[in-house]
Amino acid sequence: MADLIDIDVPVKDVYLMEDRAKVHRHNSVHLSAGVQRLCVSGIAHAACDKTLLVKVNSEQVKIVSSSIHRERQSVDELPEEDYLVLEREHKEKTRLLNRNKRSAKYIKERLTVLSSLEEHTLREILEDVSFNKSDNQHWSANFTQIDENSKKLIEEYNVLKKTILDQAKELEDLTYKMDAQELSTFKFLFNVHIDVNVAEEGDYQFDIDYITPNACWRPCHTATLLEDGTLQMDIQGCVWQCTGEDWNSVQLHFSTQRASLGVKPPELSEDLLRVKKKEDRVVVEMREQAIQSMGLGSKATEEMPGVDDGGEVVNLSASTLSTVPSDGRSFITIIDSFETSCEESIVCMPELQLAAITKTKQSNASSIPLLAGPVDLIRNSGKVGRTSIDYISAGEVFELGWGPESNIRIQRRSTENRPKAGMLSSWEEIEKHVSILLSNMGGTDKKIILQERIPISEVEQVQIVQDFKETSGGQKPDENGFVKWDVLIKGNKTESIKLAHTIKKKKSVQEA
Repeated sequence: MADLIDIDVPVKDVYLMEDRAKVHRHNSVHLSAGVQRLCVSGIAHAACDKTLLVKVNSEQVKIVSSSIHRERQSVDELPEEDYLVLEREHKEKTRLLNRNKRSAKYIKERLTVLSSLEEHTLREILEDVSFNKSDNQHWSANFTQIDENSKKLIEEYNVLKKTILDQAKELEDLTYKMDAQELSTFKFLFNVHIDVNVAEEGDYQFDIDYITPNACWRPCHTATLLEDGTLQMDIQGCVWQCTGEDWNSVQLHFSTQRASLGVKPPELSEDLLRVKKKEDRVVVEMREQAIQSMGLGSKATEEMPGVDDGGEVVNLSASTLSTVPSDGRSFITIIDSFETSCEESIVCMPELQLAAITKTKQSNASSIPLLAGPVDLIRNSGKVGRTSIDYISAGEVFELGWGPESNIRIQRRSTENRPKAGMLSSWEEIEKHVSILLSNMGGTDKKIILQERIPISEVEQVQIVQDFKETSGGQKPDENGFVKWDVLIKGNKTESIKLAHTIKKKKSVQEA
């Protein structure tokens, strides 16, 4: 076979998926006529053989075969005698360590025997005393001999234990030195071998594709709140790779497809229906219900928006070329960036947290969706924290929390009263009162959106009645039971908000 001809086909594009990467190499190569074996060196160490695909742009070049070649090559200039000396020293130290471990085990067994002998001697003394026998001199001699032997063995065991620890540390250092020597004695080569038959000499375009593990990406974002009230959003991709090949000045592409997940229909089982007598009592339970929503809606458009499917595969590309070394560290690149106007407000939900949170509401002005991931928050003073978002489609409105207001103090108190029901009444009542105290410790006025909630009944045997007289401003709840107030707190002042409602239920209703 012809000698190997090294050709340069660098990495141009990398398509990153959730747990792997597709690497695309491309370059123009000058070839002479005839049968030749080409070699592309420096590919990913764990590249999948069956995914290797080599293409050429001309019919003048016929690709006979292509494969990934891996080999361990010795480096002649490193002396092999040094490694043999280390290997002999390793065997000797291992032998000594094992011998000392056996000696330590033997000493522990002897200490166990002496302990048993001491207990046996003590039992004999008790028996002699019960028969009114006394031999103090003999007893003292036995215990003295046992104590002397035990102390001697304990000293030997402590010395031997320290020797074992030192030998184990020396053996560990020697093993590390041998591994380093072995790595420096050999080098590993990962190449693509391509057998071609060239009909005519010339320049030809080669494309090489393969898939490799040890590479992944995750979406992340950076939100910067500017002084003019606009929000700058950077859509980013965080990349990790330890494939063994450096990606220098490559175009990164990101995809949400999961190539490893197969698709199969669900398994169906029998659903047996039974007739059950209706019970006279009704069992209810209080539960938390999350309001499911992808976002806050989109801006008004002239055309009817399509169906927003968060499960659709999204393909993105980095805005600039990137260099990602194969060191396993995170590398962040910008995919897209946009500025949008935002509405800043302060919200407070005391039932969840006794804090007033600064919130901004803005729309996704990018042409691509915001994928679910962490968001770094930056203001004039620098980074103020981190939050996260769910999937936000293009044009959709979403919210970001920027942390609590330090000058706002909140207190919440909830009371419950159960008045006695009348003899002839079939209803029971539970009166609930909530009082909230808002204090502004700063000198400037603050406008806060305060939100509380009352339960929503799903059965006719349970009714929720709000007491508008005892509710501040007579605020009514929305369809989900949330009650909101716009509260203006002047500097160094305090405001009080109250909410009252009554839960009425039939006596036949039982709480789960």
